[in-house]
Amino acid sequence: MLTIWVAGFATTAGGVWVSKNGKTAVQGVHAWNIDMSGKTRKEIEKALTEKREEFLQTKVTILAGPEKMSLRRRELGLHLDIDSMAAGIMKIGHKGPLWESLITRHRARNGFFQISPTFVLDKQSALQQMKTLKEKVDRPVVKGRLNLRNRKVIPGKTGYRLNIHESLVKVLKSAQKEKTKIALTVDVLRPKITEEVAKQLDISTVMGWFETQYKFKGSYEHRAHNLHLAARKLNGTVIMPKEVFSFNESLGPRTRQEGYRVAPVLAGGEKIDGIAGGTCQISSTLHAAAYFAGLDILEGEVHSQPSPYIELGLDAKVVWPDVDVKIRNQYSFPVVLHFEVAFGRVRSEILGKEKLYTIGFERSIVKQRPYKEIDRKDPEMELGKRKIEQRGEFGYHVRRRRVFFDENKNEIKAQYWTLVYPPTNLIVRLGEKPPEDPEASPPEDFPPIPPKPVPKRFVRIKQ
Repeated sequence: MLTIWVAGFATTAGGVWVSKNGKTAVQGVHAWNIDMSGKTRKEIEKALTEKREEFLQTKVTILAGPEKMSLRRRELGLHLDIDSMAAGIMKIGHKGPLWESLITRHRARNGFFQISPTFVLDKQSALQQMKTLKEKVDRPVVKGRLNLRNRKVIPGKTGYRLNIHESLVKVLKSAQKEKTKIALTVDVLRPKITEEVAKQLDISTVMGWFETQYKFKGSYEHRAHNLHLAARKLNGTVIMPKEVFSFNESLGPRTRQEGYRVAPVLAGGEKIDGIAGGTCQISSTLHAAAYFAGLDILEGEVHSQPSPYIELGLDAKVVWPDVDVKIRNQYSFPVVLHFEVAFGRVRSEILGKEKLYTIGFERSIVKQRPYKEIDRKDPEMELGKRKIEQRGEFGYHVRRRRVFFDENKNEIKAQYWTLVYPPTNLIVRLGEKPPEDPEASPPEDFPPIPPKPVPKRFVRIKQ
């Protein structure tokens, strides 16, 4: 009876019975819409490889927030393992007992084996491509600002942030479905300030202020330009109750495209030319005004040397995008940033409903550190001459104390910071060019170069 059943099944299968030698794919198997019937392993691999190369070389449209671009699928890190896929095809109908193979072959002839490719991502290349896309897509939200003259809102700009993990998942899914458009996951960051908020603002009180001086003629022209530009972009910024203000996020990248110019900046304890030089004076003046307004100082890193335009202990440097000044409005009402930059004076004010505290600033130098002298030989300068590139300055460990007083001048609370200013090296260029007269007298010893003036040991300011 078993013999009769097997013979009947073979007849019903329409001649599916063939030798179970495993050298060719069974009839009816399709992979990636290619008929693999009767193909050898090498023929299968060749067909899949040709299809894969065509597929991965095809360009797809990438939609990422406001950006639209074309990339080849290969550039997205997509990969298909041809060897594993071919091995799986060859196993169909050639695995297991005879009766199981007969059933599998019968199902193949009836279209049950339509195999789709399974793509994977090459982690390194996929992540690198996503990081490249992220640099193009990401942009900070530019908050709406208040025009302090007519009390109207200056519209902000929407920000975008590419979600790398979710976008990689979408790349894989789009490959499986062979889509030619891929919409990556981009978080949209929208400005919060509206005309209605502006109408309700009470900015009748200067809660805290600070002024610094700057030079604006001759070689200082570009630096002064950067001061005006940064202050204008921040002027009128509204900080809502409990909101955190980020200097870098609010101002955005400091580039030539944004209008900034090259001017002296501090880097590694030395003055060099850099884009947007002078922006730190705006951040420092704002930091000091926020300090006297009683706002929470969440981030505020001092410079690598004391700044000539502001009291030691009140400065706060910024470097896009890593070094930031962050301030939180802990009050129950909004506050507004106000800047004035004119005729060598930067003034920053925090405007709000009322001034709740008198704020005291106390700064004391608890340790002084020596600096080093660095000589740099100059083959173009005549032997016996020297030029001071940078004057030496002592390093300081500073103790800063902020005191809150009530209306009766009673101390309510105090906050403490320990600040470290590293020494600034004395850098001297020394000529080494031989004199024209070989019998000239040897150069005399140089007299010592005095350091920059030492700040006062203790300072107290109340506002």
